[in-house]
Amino acid sequence: MKKSLNRLNFFLRFILKNIISSPLKSILMLIGFLGVFVSLILAFSMRDFFTSYYYGKLEKTYEDYDLIMSISPLGQTRFFSVSSFNSDENIQDAIHKKAMFFEFDVLLQKNEDIKTHVHVKASNLEMLKNINEHVSYPSELLDDEMIITESLALSMDLKMNDQVYIDISGEQKTFVVVDIVKDDMLFSGEQIFIDKSEGLPFFLSALSPSLESLNPALLTNIYNRVYLDIKDSYDIDEVSLLIQSKEPYRLLTFELTIDDEAIHQFIQRNITAFFMIISISLFAIIFVLKTTLEVYFHEKKQLYATIHILGGKKRFSVAIVTIEMLIFFILSFLIAVFLSQQIIYIGLNYLSSHLVYQIQQIHIIYAASLALILLGVVVYFYFKKFYQTSEIRSLNQLDLDNDVSISVKIGTLVLLIIIYLVLSFTNIRPLFKGYQVIFILVVIIYLLIYAIDFIFYGIKKYWYQKHQEQTTYYHLKAMLTKRTFKQYLHLVLIAFLTILLLVFANTYMLDRKDAYQETYQIDLMVINITKNYDDKYIDIKAMDEVKDITKAGLFQQVRTINENQSIRELISMDPNDISAYFKTNIESEALSALNRVTKLYIVLPDRYMFLYDYKIGDTIEIYVDGKYKEQTFEIAGFFEKQLGDLAFTNMHHVYESDEIFNIFLVNAKENKVLLKDDLLDQYHQDLIQVIDVDEKLAPLIFEMIQVTNYITFILAMIILCFVVALMNHSVLLYHDMKEVYARMIILGLNHKQMRKSLIKLFIYIFLSLAIISMIGYSLISLEMADLAILFGEYEPIRFSIKPLWLGGLIIAITFTLNQWFYIEKIKDIDATKVLKLNQM
Repeated sequence: MKKSLNRLNFFLRFILKNIISSPLKSILMLIGFLGVFVSLILAFSMRDFFTSYYYGKLEKTYEDYDLIMSISPLGQTRFFSVSSFNSDENIQDAIHKKAMFFEFDVLLQKNEDIKTHVHVKASNLEMLKNINEHVSYPSELLDDEMIITESLALSMDLKMNDQVYIDISGEQKTFVVVDIVKDDMLFSGEQIFIDKSEGLPFFLSALSPSLESLNPALLTNIYNRVYLDIKDSYDIDEVSLLIQSKEPYRLLTFELTIDDEAIHQFIQRNITAFFMIISISLFAIIFVLKTTLEVYFHEKKQLYATIHILGGKKRFSVAIVTIEMLIFFILSFLIAVFLSQQIIYIGLNYLSSHLVYQIQQIHIIYAASLALILLGVVVYFYFKKFYQTSEIRSLNQLDLDNDVSISVKIGTLVLLIIIYLVLSFTNIRPLFKGYQVIFILVVIIYLLIYAIDFIFYGIKKYWYQKHQEQTTYYHLKAMLTKRTFKQYLHLVLIAFLTILLLVFANTYMLDRKDAYQETYQIDLMVINITKNYDDKYIDIKAMDEVKDITKAGLFQQVRTINENQSIRELISMDPNDISAYFKTNIESEALSALNRVTKLYIVLPDRYMFLYDYKIGDTIEIYVDGKYKEQTFEIAGFFEKQLGDLAFTNMHHVYESDEIFNIFLVNAKENKVLLKDDLLDQYHQDLIQVIDVDEKLAPLIFEMIQVTNYITFILAMIILCFVVALMNHSVLLYHDMKEVYARMIILGLNHKQMRKSLIKLFIYIFLSLAIISMIGYSLISLEMADLAILFGEYEPIRFSIKPLWLGGLIIAITFTLNQWFYIEKIKDIDATKVLKLNQM
């Protein structure tokens, strides 16, 4: 027992001494592992993080409510009765609680200068308390009283007992602010609440012609939006179908508050490009880890050989390296989990989210398992090869260049080029059913690695033959005998390429935001037109500030039946006017089809062509709304659209245009703000809403910017991890080359000459690697659109020049700092001591 304890004590002391004997290398190894593990954990966690983020936003808004039944936002129906709903026992048995409101938008004014559109919720006070837990007003409201949110109070500078007014149908009504409540759930943003029985009658004539003559006493069961909390024992879809089966509700819109499919689609459409680059980065991260382990083991081979010569068993060496690496592994991994969590917290704070997100254990397990498997594989193959090498040969400090012959290298390079050309420019692609992009990317990576090996072989064999007396030549020749240097070249190449691709992903995310916004060339939308549609069209067209106006029918959140994909906006309008209001690349043949009256035609975003293999002339079934239900459209064409959430149809030709047209699209001659004010002055009394399209898009654009900036932060962290990995390998290369430098110093080369020689060499190395990595970026960027399809989304990703100069600047700074650190270490070399330690 004592003997075993002594052996264990010696074993642990040996490992500890091995670690602390070179503290800088140990620290860098720890930091190198840390960078790799942080990258792995973040990469595995990002999809789950964004899913939790969007779920969290919806859950904060709707809490327990599962289903919304409402009128179509832009349809002809303005209200419905809940009497049948309340009297049906089957429906009531399935419902835990409900909140019923009459909702609409009005222009609220404090004075001539301070006014804004607000959303009105009209019901009884108990219903308001169901959707905002901060409401504590003690009694029901009078007809001239309202409760407002803190957001509205802040934006209009309103306080308790302030007076505001609303103009309706030529009459002005003053309201008193009796309570200001904290934003919460469904009563948040710029909203007001009025008592339905007391305050709503004032708005009846403007809300709908059918309500104008209605006795206010009959308003008890009239609503236009109901929020439902379905009991857990009931299926939400089945309850929705049950309600829709009742005649009064068949034309209503039924919407899940938290739609798993919709959230998945939103995430898929918004951050597919990021996931693609993260996946490519995973390959680079694994390569970094593999190379780090190989370099570390290779550096220790003299130690292991010495142990074996002195009588130590080879399994002793295996145990030492395994436990030593596990110490680095476990310590760095624990720090990486903590650091990754902090990075996510920083991101959540930036996104102003109250979500408490904990990295899922399964993602930690994935990252740890991948790293452990790679560690086991590298240890196995390294020591298998090490056992086949004699101890005397292992003691030799310089590795002989055992690479394959130049003819084999050239042959392999030519073969890879041929494979790439065949896969990229022939009709063989369909045979791979879309997966050819994976083969192409693998071929490109190997092509780059073989290219860099060939370039440095050429530099050594040809260019430097003319400069054999130069110190730089001997530097390169010595480095090329080191396995560490070759792995360092491959690592730097992969790191450069990954940095360029990460910058490319970030640039694309910013560009897609701009492209999305530029699609909409509309200044204003006029909506909620309940009567005299044609007369208002004539009146608005005659206004001096109006440049263009067109009639349009807008259907929101329509769904394709077979794919269950949502299209946020389906628009029916004169196809000749599309170019005036939307920046698209719709072909003239497709526009001609939209002018036909024989059948329904549709022009879809090109994602439906690339993802679902639709072609012109195919048919697609779409659920339009409660009134038109499923409609079959013939596909007239496709156009490029970021997020794929817009489509055009000719429904106004097939059905009565008076039924389809429900909005106006308006462009101003010069000042859209002035035109908006004029339209509000003229039509707000009819509760017609004038929307600035830029303001309407602002929340989505802001969300895209926020997510892009957060992704930029994550990408910056990954880039930083690559920088750390490069520094780690640079130090390992330095220690492997230290004896060569000591010899040069003994032979009379001073530090100034050494530094000059190294600077020259590193410039050649950087230029070679930068050029090759930029070529690799150019080739890979051409495949990104096809790669996105494998991720379940289509992105019109194209080669961009911006990442070349921006990414080139980053890799130049990274490489310069790295090599400056390397060169500065040369000053610390004590040539005599180094050579003595190596028995020279």
